Parts: sequence; C-alpha cells; structure tokens
Amino acid sequence: MPVPEASAAAVSDAQFAFGVGANGVPSIQVTVGTDAEKQRLIDTLKRRFGRNYIAEVGMVAGTRPTAWLACLKDLAPLMTVPGAELRIVGSNVELSGVASDTRLGWTECLKRSLGGMFQVESFDVDSAVARATQSFRRAMKILLASDDICTGDKLTSVLDLQVVNFARSSATVPENAYANLGETAQILKNCAAKGTMVNLEVAGYSDATGTAPAKLEMSKERAQAVRGFLARVGVPPQSLTATGYGDANPVADNTTASGRFANRRIEFVVK
Repeated sequence: MPVPEASAAAVSDAQFAFGVGANGVPSIQVTVGTDAEKQRLIDTLKRRFGRNYIAEVGMVAGTRPTAWLACLKDLAPLMTVPGAELRIVGSNVELSGVASDTRLGWTECLKRSLGGMFQVESFDVDSAVARATQSFRRAMKILLASDDICTGDKLTSVLDLQVVNFARSSATVPENAYANLGETAQILKNCAAKGTMVNLEVAGYSDATGTAPAKLEMSKERAQAVRGFLARVGVPPQSLTATGYGDANPVADNTTASGRFANRRIEFVVK
C-alpha cells in the first residue's frame, strides 16, 4: 500500500511498518523526514535482504528523526517470519499477525533488544473489543445524563464508539455485540417515542483484504445485519437504512492487524 504524502503538520513522527508474506519477503512502508534517512534506510535493507524485500518510502519535511533506524538489526529477524507484522510510530511499537503470538515470544524479545527507548505491545482483538466497549458505555452514561440525547452529531459520536466484531467472512451479528446494540436501540426508541426520531444510515466498511466486489458485498451484508438487529428489537425500521462501502474511507493503516480491525467497522450517520 503506498505511503500517502502529507504535510509536516499532519505527520510529526517517523513511521515504519512491515508485513511478511508467505514467501518470507517483507513489504515495508516508511515515512521519514530527510533524504539522508531515506538513503540510510535503503542501504541497511539492501545489506540485510539484498533484493528480497519490497519498500515504499515517503518523505515528509519536518518529521522527527527516526529513532528506529538504529534498531533495524534487532527487527531484521522478525522481518523474515511469514505472517509477522510490525508498526512503529515514534516510540510506540505494535506487533500483530504471527508476531503477536505470545508462544513465539517476539514481544518479550523486542522489549529486551530495543531497551527502554520503545514501548512494545502486541495487538489483541479481544482486548481491543473490551476497551471499545468500556469507552462506549462510559460515553453512553454521559450522553443519557444530557438534555439533548437525540441530537444527531452528539448521538452518533457515541454510537460509533461501539465495535461489532464480526467473525471472519461472516455477516452474523456476534453475541458480544448484543448488549451494546441493545443500548443503541433503546436510546433510538426513546427518541422516537418523544417525537424526535433520528434517521440513521448504518454504514458498513471493510479492510483492504480481498477483491473489491467481495469487500463491497460483505460490508453491505454486515450493515444490513446491524440494521436488521436494531429493527427486530424495536427501532422504527423506516428510520434506518443500510449501505456498504467496502474499503472506502479507511480510518487506519491496513498494514497492521489493529489498522484492519479499525477499518472493519460499522458507522452511524445521521440522514
């Protein structure tokens, strides 16, 4: 995936990400701030991998110096492990894919080798869902205590905090989303009962994995599944529409598991 060009104001930290294919060849995406850093990176990759790598390097003037450049030798062993993924933004290192498997020990290995300069963490879907659920419920309590809970933008900013984490290749609403969607339904029903019915589009999005037709169809089916759930528990069906957008409008980088997780989402849009 190409590294987007951006202004210095939009990107302040140098970024480094890679995913390793089944053939053991890493695909690397980088943002640096200077020609010297770009050349140093390319020279290091050539020495370590020869021609067995793919790299896309973007330059953004004003980007902070690349602290991770000096640590590529510590990352190199992981960059040949099929299915491994890593992303560094500033001093934050995220492992995903095979690299996040605790049985393989990559998280602890990199914590030791990178020292205290970096914060190394692994992405875990269940933990991400749990954190999103906590954020949603806290925000919902604040919303319910306000006087204008049916205001469109305020309402959707809260509803969009919830995560409907569909199983792979599935458009069946998972049970762990029932409670949050139930709270969503209740507040929409209350608004309708007070004469302030909120008309919402349930928008489904996918990550970048798969063919364009398949991504579009799956995002549509998932949006329809959420709309159907809300209608079955009492939300006026005429107030809901469902649309799938495939992998349009990504909110995160598709090169890591956490980015793909964020992009596979349901959004609520006031119509």
